[in-house]
This record gives sequence, C-alpha cells and structure tokens, in this order.
Amino acid sequence: MNKALKTGISVVMCIAFVAVCAYALAFYEPDVSDTDFYAEWMNCISDEARVTEIALPGTHNSGAVDCCLLANDAVPLNWLNCQQDGIYEQLCYGARYFDLRILYSEANKTVYCAHGLGTGITLEEALSDLQRFDSEHPGQFYFISLCLYDSNNGVPPEGVMDEILSRYIPSDRVFTGDKDVAEMTLGEMRASEKTFVLMTETEWAPVVSAFSEYGTWNSDTNFGTADSGAALYDYLYEALDERSASDDAVFKLDLNRASGSSLNKELPLDFMLGDREKFLKLIDDTVADETRLANANFFMLDFATYDYVQCASVIGLNLKKGVVTEE
Repeated sequence: MNKALKTGISVVMCIAFVAVCAYALAFYEPDVSDTDFYAEWMNCISDEARVTEIALPGTHNSGAVDCCLLANDAVPLNWLNCQQDGIYEQLCYGARYFDLRILYSEANKTVYCAHGLGTGITLEEALSDLQRFDSEHPGQFYFISLCLYDSNNGVPPEGVMDEILSRYIPSDRVFTGDKDVAEMTLGEMRASEKTFVLMTETEWAPVVSAFSEYGTWNSDTNFGTADSGAALYDYLYEALDERSASDDAVFKLDLNRASGSSLNKELPLDFMLGDREKFLKLIDDTVADETRLANANFFMLDFATYDYVQCASVIGLNLKKGVVTEE
C-alpha cells in the first residue's frame, strides 16, 4: 500500500471518528452502521497524546463469560458472569484493557479465566481472540492484566503460563520494563513497533511491561444492590475531581459493582442496566467539567458488549479532550 493511499485511509477514519463520537456524545445512541470504526479507533488518537490523557474502555473480569462451577458445565454460576461475549467481540466494540484472572484446573489440565469458583472461557481462547484481532486490525494497543484469581488455589504448574503466553503474544512486541508505558505518548508507543502492555508475574513471561496504574474500587461503594448505585457514582465524581493533573499513573474508574447481600438474587447485568442512567450522566457531566474531562482516563466496564453505549461513550470523550489527530 503506497503512502498516499495510507494517508487517505487515515483521513477517512479520522473524519469518521469525529462524526461517530459527536453523534455518540449528543444522543448516547451511537451510529453502528460502520462498526469497523470501533475496532480501529486508536488509529485516530494524536501522537502527542499521553496514555494518561486518553479515554479508553476496559473490561472487568474480561473472561468471566458463561461461568460454571470449576469447569463443570452442568453447574452454571450466572451471577458470576461479568461479560456476555468473548475477547474478540470486546475488542470489536473498542475495549483495549483486559482484566484476566485465572485458575488452573488439574482435572482438565487447562488454565481458565476465573471469577471466584466460577470458570469462564479458557485463557487460550482469550489470547487466541486477541491474536486474531491484532492480525486483522493493525495499529491498536492492548493492555493486559493477567494474574491468579486466588493466590492460594489454582496455581498453574511451572512453565505452563510461559508456554501459553509465548504462543499467542510475541515477546518482541511486548513493551519492556525499561520505561513505564503510562508515561509514554501514543507517538512513542507507535515508534517502538510494540503492541502489548503485559502486566503479569515475571516468571510467567519472558518480557513483562512496566505500567503504573491505580483504580477506584472501594468495597463500601462498589458493593450493593441494583438500586443502590448512587453511592458509587458519588464516589466516582469525587475521584474524578481529586485526580492530580500531574499524575503519571493510569487512572481507572471501576464502574463494576458486586452482588454483596443480593448474591444470586440480582445478576451483574442487572447492576449495569440499573446504573445506565447514572453512567450516561457521568459522561455528560464529565464533558461539561474541564477538570473531570482532563482526568477521565480508563473506564472498567461490565457487559461492555451489551450494546455500543458504554464503549462508544468513553471513546467519544477523546473528541472533547482534543486528543484526536487533526488530519
């Protein structure tokens, strides 16, 4: 592909970015007639934008899909589901940060994504989706947090994680620990010709990234019932107001809520839908407030592929932030 054609494609994509984001922010009903935009939205972020300045959707318990009791399909644990679709679909909707918590099943000799005693998709399925998407959509960056769900149970045998990660994530495309990725600009990331920000145990992978981050998870506000989301959103407003503009760490807003005393009475999807109006108001109020807009960074979402509203609303903040390329 010649340079002129590449430039032309970039211009068209960025025009689409402006149009789609403006629509999303105005009506919260994003135009999904061209879903390719969400799959490649990072291509339209300016080289000068820092990782700590962009608005980026991530998924909480990304592999907690169709959970069942310790890989036993006969015992579904629906209240542990945090997503409804796999990693490939999450990527297509625009998610770029993935929270993968795992356990190893000795019985099946398999590493699963886990949520409590529930197992969702296998780690290999998750990483295979990522590999497939990356081959189809160049120019994106992926932030992968990979850890044990329970440090005392389900620990993979030595060498298992290294073998799996090496198969799906080429070590020469992983950002190293030489420089904190949170302090980089998108231009620096692109110039590095690397793609994956991998945060995991050093013995699990030949290359592990340096990445400073902190989140807003607070058991006092993230727990509750489907109709008790006001406390969480009051807390999120405070967190947005208090973040330091000079902070060199990625700031994650944890929008996910836990069942608490309503376990098995209300499903995680009930929480997301119950908080929908509060979420949209948070986006609207963030756009209207200069400090909150500057501080908005990574958003951790449940059921990110229920529709395009959550991911598109977050991605649309980049237009208001002024971090979209001018081409």
